[in-house]
Amino acid sequence: NRQSVRSFLQSYAKTRTKKTVLSLITAARSLLSFHGHDPSVLEGHRIDAGKAEVKKGVWTDSEALRLANANDAPQWLRDCITVALYSGLRRQEVGGLVYDADKDQLVVEANRAKTANAVRRVPCHSNARDAAKRIAAIEPKLRLNAITTGMHDLVDRLGISRTVIIDGVPKKRDFHALRHTFASKLSSLGVEEAIISRILGHAAATITARYAGKVDPETYRLAIERVTYDD
Repeated sequence: NRQSVRSFLQSYAKTRTKKTVLSLITAARSLLSFHGHDPSVLEGHRIDAGKAEVKKGVWTDSEALRLANANDAPQWLRDCITVALYSGLRRQEVGGLVYDADKDQLVVEANRAKTANAVRRVPCHSNARDAAKRIAAIEPKLRLNAITTGMHDLVDRLGISRTVIIDGVPKKRDFHALRHTFASKLSSLGVEEAIISRILGHAAATITARYAGKVDPETYRLAIERVTYDD
């Protein structure tokens, strides 16, 4: 009932961010619907999160290259970093990567996609091609916690800060920040927001974005190939 749900959410939110609570609500709604129960008991609750959300930052060019080329890091981790830097793929998408050699595209399948809109094909940047082939050949697929822990340990070994201050606000940097770094590169090159959203697999928030989602992914290859990292 609504009272018990409200009590649980209030307790859960005390030590978590609002985003985390909302993610739980979304998952719980789907679970209730699947089992034939009314998901509306989860709607309309006030969320007083006890933990502030730290936004993601970006890696500088020199930091990105140090991470991707770190000699003391395992090849699979360097490959994951490289693919993320040149495609913006999420951690789970990189970990379960499929490479289409005929079309030279990175394929995000439904079982690794965050949302239905995230099922997509991304033209493979020439600088990430070898890395993508090696990742796709790994069986069983890479564990997500291995990528997270590996990235965390590598950043610390290289003496790179995992927090960056932007306009006086601390920003967190982790594996997901590679995705933000790639997106910021596209933006700096003047690539339209709708195209960036399509490449990243964001939900279509505008009519323009919805039409962009029907375009052949090869249309975006030129924009992706323009992404570079200079030491």
